[in-house]
Amino acid sequence: MDTDIHKQRRNLIGVSLSLVIFELSNGKTESVTFLGGGVKLENGQSIIVLGYMALAYLVWRYWLYAKPLHKEFHEVVRGRILASKTYSNLITPLVNAFKNNAGVAYKEGWDAAYGIETEEEYKALPVSVSIKNGIFSRQLQISVENPMGEFHPDMETHKIPYLPYETMRIKAYLSAMAADKTFSDMFIPYGLSIVAVAAAIFRVLHA
Repeated sequence: MDTDIHKQRRNLIGVSLSLVIFELSNGKTESVTFLGGGVKLENGQSIIVLGYMALAYLVWRYWLYAKPLHKEFHEVVRGRILASKTYSNLITPLVNAFKNNAGVAYKEGWDAAYGIETEEEYKALPVSVSIKNGIFSRQLQISVENPMGEFHPDMETHKIPYLPYETMRIKAYLSAMAADKTFSDMFIPYGLSIVAVAAAIFRVLHA
């Protein structure tokens, strides 16, 4: 992390820890006087409200500075997902079947259908793979750009098991965080801010 991110991280951790300690220790606020007695707040609770407003601002600022790390983190997670055994079992066979069916995988398949001779006989066509998220459902969408017409369906969709896929994703996220100190350090401030808000909600509900 660079110096700017460290500064934002330190500020967010400091405010989060202060609020967590206040909430968990059942802190109370009395009237507050400052500016040499020129200003007096009868309701000191407003200071705590201001603290949570500052927390929201600092979370936003920290996220802005950490965006490049988030992008890098998601690329690492994506690589772990693609390399996982679960992905190979769930996704790869469906993609390969789509590619190899009726010449989709190779350019010669399209050209042969129209009697076109080409020197790029085994040039693979780019295939796009995406996962569509639903409520407790995941759908695999496989598509290919078809410039030669309706020789083969341009897109296929397949339902994939929800729990195995989500378990794979969670494992990929956790392993990426645990394997790199930069990523684990990046998420600590978010965790502390969530704890601070949760402690405040818990205290209100059990007041």
